[in-house]
Amino acid sequence: MHVLPAGEADALAWGIIAVVNPCADLRHVLANELRLLDPAVRRSRGAMLRLLHEDFREVGASGRIWDRDTLISALAEEIEGTVVTADRVQPIRLGPDAVLVTYRAWRGDRTMLCSSVWRRDQYGWRLLFHQGTVVNSDDLVSAGTLGS
Repeated sequence: MHVLPAGEADALAWGIIAVVNPCADLRHVLANELRLLDPAVRRSRGAMLRLLHEDFREVGASGRIWDRDTLISALAEEIEGTVVTADRVQPIRLGPDAVLVTYRAWRGDRTMLCSSVWRRDQYGWRLLFHQGTVVNSDDLVSAGTLGS
């Protein structure tokens, strides 16, 4: 199992550092995860079809279960200017063709803990599962859940 430290993963994802021991798979998955936070990508049906696996499922922050087609349709209607930001991005290799990515995200005044499972198939790395859980950021910091 290969884990990048949170600070290194953040810097890598934003292109701030170059990795001395490159792991192309993890870099590719991180780049794709961050693409999914880009409002232009989220509203692009073609981009989303390339990034989401046919069997994609999401447990949304509201508790709603989304499949690929329903999510793509909903995101196409997303209000322009909707911004999602993330930090503490952690990729963890689960196997040769599977990566778990965890991170903290903000959308407006909501803080979420997110998990994504990426799977490599004949089309490349595609998102198979995502879950976002709304949390109170004050509780997380006081409990030491997010580290420093």
